Amino acid sequence: MDVREEDRFKVSAEGLRKVITPKTKAFILNNPGNPGGCVYRQEELQAIADLAAENRFFIVSDEIYESLIYDGQKHISIASLNDSVRDLTFTVNGMSKAYAMTGWRLGYAAGPSHIIGAAGRVQEHTTSCVNSITQKACVTALNEEDDSIENMRKEFWKRRDYMYDMLMKIPHVVCKKPQGAFYIMPDISWYLENNNLGLKTSAQFCNALLEKHHVAMVDGGSFGVKGTVRFSYANSMENITKGVNRFISFLQEISS
Repeated sequence: MDVREEDRFKVSAEGLRKVITPKTKAFILNNPGNPGGCVYRQEELQAIADLAAENRFFIVSDEIYESLIYDGQKHISIASLNDSVRDLTFTVNGMSKAYAMTGWRLGYAAGPSHIIGAAGRVQEHTTSCVNSITQKACVTALNEEDDSIENMRKEFWKRRDYMYDMLMKIPHVVCKKPQGAFYIMPDISWYLENNNLGLKTSAQFCNALLEKHHVAMVDGGSFGVKGTVRFSYANSMENITKGVNRFISFLQEISS
């Protein structure tokens, strides 16, 4: 189903209802969202939960950015709303984002015990298990959490505001300020329609920017949103400044 920038790329229960068929088995919910950084309100989640209960499909709720939210937003896990939706929800999470343990590749899931048990049996015969050192480190991170996550969240908040303010000063670049995660996805459609390199897609734009100015970003078309590109502010202020300034220089070059 299509989602809109003005809705922060959220999936609504109304839109979801239109694409449900008798073959629908599950719906993947990303909250907070990647790439738009949306955070779902309780009433939005409740509407999706009611729809799942009505049509008896599962919800796979990806909540890996739950600790990285801003502007007084509150993360609500859809499984916490009531027993009915809890029995239909698989909550998945991991250590890569809030704990910055990206290369350790450890995730986990919670859901109805009989299905989680079956999934565990499949997993143990495919990848066996995550190495024991990683498991020990992650248990320590979960049980002995200090102020590091909150400090990281505050730092990401500063970086988000800094990058967003820089981008909003660029003519013809528009985007919503993200409420969570660590991405910003501006619309660059004007520059795709007005450039001297013959660039027609955001994928071509990203490739040209990488080749000419050595700035890497993700084509928004990969997420089904044409004419957009995804920035990450999971970097230093110095590199954010360099990257956005090179982005600005590139826009000036191709539109002059």
